[in-house]
Amino acid sequence: MNQVHELEKMTDEELLEYGKLIDSTISSLLIESRSSSPTKSNQARMRFDFWDRKQSELNDFLYKKG
Repeated sequence: MNQVHELEKMTDEELLEYGKLIDSTISSLLIESRSSSPTKSNQARMRFDFWDRKQSELNDFLYKKG
């Protein structure tokens, strides 16, 4: 799993910042998914899956690390 290898290279501060990036991106996508524009809403939902996986990977990594 290449993602885990990349996470292992990060410092604790970088992991914290990465977590904040993921959280803020997911929050933005949730807002966009409620858009009245069907195109914007659908695109946000598709991107949400990607970022949700990133959040799960980070959480799993941090759980195993801790």
